[in-house]
Amino acid sequence: MATAMISAGMPWTRFYLVALGIRVISLVMTGWAFWNYEKEESTQLLTALERTVSQRAAIEDGAPTKKQQMNTTIKKYKVLG
Repeated sequence: MATAMISAGMPWTRFYLVALGIRVISLVMTGWAFWNYEKEESTQLLTALERTVSQRAAIEDGAPTKKQQMNTTIKKYKVLG
């Protein structure tokens, strides 16, 4: 970038001003992105009991278990490989 600026006839010191401007803009945008970060409500993760109940309900509904899903994936990979 500095070579292009110098080739265009700009003084070489302008490169540092451009770099400084980019850094200032980046700093301002970073501050804006994380403004009020602590004030956001955190999502409640499922407790161990709720996860267990959810998994059992999925099994009872006929959803495949993780082991069954893994076996299916391995079988498909063997066919493709």
